[in-house]
Amino acid sequence: MEEINQKKVFSTNLRKFVAAAGKTQAEIAKTVGVSPQTFNTWMQGIAIPRMGKIQALANFFDINKSALIEEENNQIVQENLALTSTRKVRSLPILGTIACGAPIWAEENFEGYVNIDPEHMDGEFALICKGDSMIDAEIHDGDIVLMKKTQDVEDGKIAAVLIDDEATLKKVYKRDDSLVLQPCNSEYGPIVYSNREVENHGIQIIGEYVGAYHPKKR
Repeated sequence: MEEINQKKVFSTNLRKFVAAAGKTQAEIAKTVGVSPQTFNTWMQGIAIPRMGKIQALANFFDINKSALIEEENNQIVQENLALTSTRKVRSLPILGTIACGAPIWAEENFEGYVNIDPEHMDGEFALICKGDSMIDAEIHDGDIVLMKKTQDVEDGKIAAVLIDDEATLKKVYKRDDSLVLQPCNSEYGPIVYSNREVENHGIQIIGEYVGAYHPKKR
């Protein structure tokens, strides 16, 4: 899902509550701790605040934060995704970016929602992919990967692995003396960490891959 759609949803909801609040944009911006310029980018659908500011706005308007980030029918229209099911869906938070290549920073920053069919996926959060090291697993740059929270996976499973506070998506193989992170692209070799390096670098599995959505070709 491109972030543009979620920005539009948030902007539409924010405008509605601002109009009903009887306060100026500057007054509301001051209350939630941002500049009027930043607040205006939210109103115009140029940017979307992080979850802390969304909660601050919800507190100001005395509403649930879902009223700001979800459409009134509780289903965000996913025009940018190749969704094939029209059955009941549920929303997963997109929490940042993950590397399909060298590890990159993936701090949990709210970037919107993606809707999934609960009968198809058991994901709990989503990440946006960057890079081409997983293309043989049909995971491409710009895809949204759906992840199940876990600290361990079976050998050969694709997982999100945290390395020095940076995250990468790879197949995981556990050996007696090492951890092997295997790309799914013949142009890339495996990344091997000794048990000592695993401990020293705080390497840990943070989620198991359960599926992906691919942006529609335009």
